[in-house]
Amino acid sequence: TAYEIKECDWSSDVCSSDLTGRSDGDEYYFVPLITFLASGFKSFVEGAGQSTFAVFGDYFTQELRLASKGSGPLHWTVGGFYLSSTSLVTQENHSQLVVPYIGGDNLVDLIATGRQVEVAGFGEVSYTLGSFELAAGLRASHTTLDYHAVTGGFLPVFSLDPAAYAVEDFHENDKPVTPHYSVSYHLNPETTLYASASRGFRIGGINITSGVGGRASPKTYAPDSLWNYEVGIKGHGLGGRVAYALSAYDIDWTNIQVNLFNNFGNYTGNAGRAHLNGVEMQLDAHATRWLDVGLSGSWTRNRIKEGVDGLVTATGVVDVKPGDRLPAAPLRQASAYLQGNFQAFGGHEAYARLGAHYVGDAYTGFAGAGSKFGDYTEADFRLGVHVGSTEVAAFVSNLTDEKGKQSALDAASLGPITFNGQYAYYIRPRTVGLTVRTEF
Repeated sequence: TAYEIKECDWSSDVCSSDLTGRSDGDEYYFVPLITFLASGFKSFVEGAGQSTFAVFGDYFTQELRLASKGSGPLHWTVGGFYLSSTSLVTQENHSQLVVPYIGGDNLVDLIATGRQVEVAGFGEVSYTLGSFELAAGLRASHTTLDYHAVTGGFLPVFSLDPAAYAVEDFHENDKPVTPHYSVSYHLNPETTLYASASRGFRIGGINITSGVGGRASPKTYAPDSLWNYEVGIKGHGLGGRVAYALSAYDIDWTNIQVNLFNNFGNYTGNAGRAHLNGVEMQLDAHATRWLDVGLSGSWTRNRIKEGVDGLVTATGVVDVKPGDRLPAAPLRQASAYLQGNFQAFGGHEAYARLGAHYVGDAYTGFAGAGSKFGDYTEADFRLGVHVGSTEVAAFVSNLTDEKGKQSALDAASLGPITFNGQYAYYIRPRTVGLTVRTEF
């Protein structure tokens, strides 16, 4: 909803949604794991347990924004933001195969309820002074996260006695302040130089299974934050036929949140401090009346600046050292396209577009450890025509049917028992389709 006041514009955005999800199926590592533990690590039984996982939640946000209007050199925006969400998570695992070993079929029984509330205020002001434009902004928020978890079953608490169920209350409270600053200089009507500095923040969270089943994982993990510094140039030339952008950035990332593994379970922890820097570029050109071309790419260098020792991961206990490369972070990416423009079907505007995208290699662990993924090129082709306000296009994605790995998961095990195998998640195989888009 938007309202116009004499000297400013007032707007309000509201979003409300409900979430319900449930999955039922067989799982194949609880039974061998529990029988292996209950037998004193002497033997195990292969078989499946019956698993039910359900999640329910509701989500509400509202943002109020007041912005100046007019053509003067000074512009400003102020506003507020509110978020409220609740959740209920349940997990049940049962199997008759473990009854001879533990005297019951209750493998895992978890009920967790949670609530998150965020209240924030923000503002930004910009001022134009000749060819310079100066801007500064600030966002301050208060976020609380509360969970109540009741966990039982043999695997989490090593007992079937209802009195042995673990009851845990978790609380996380963050009050981030995230400023941003920028200065732009219009070298001429077609070219702009700029520099900016901004702080990013990600709230902490909760490890629901902390403290049960002998797990030594922390109840909560801390927020992480970063400062991003960027300089660049952007503009257009040759009468608007060429558009370009070139930037360099430097990021200082503190208290990095990482996924870890400890005592038969996953949890999230914090892993030191990192330094990232890199370059990004983009070039788009209307080369001729019928041909458009484009090229973009990025190169980055990421390294641990301050490490931590004794992190327990799926690949073992690791010491993160200064100079180590970050996990799941490709160093190079590039994209390019060619588009031919022509007329078809009685003079309607049509096009044929061929594009390609390259993703460099990455690893699941620090310092190039763990499973490798990435290092693939995906090509796409699209042929379309515009008829009035409607576009009809045929497409082929992943033209060469590349088997690119976009992410991976390391195997985790205890003796002969595998908790999860080593997995690779591939990009979508070659897909042929037709799309129709229209404006009303």
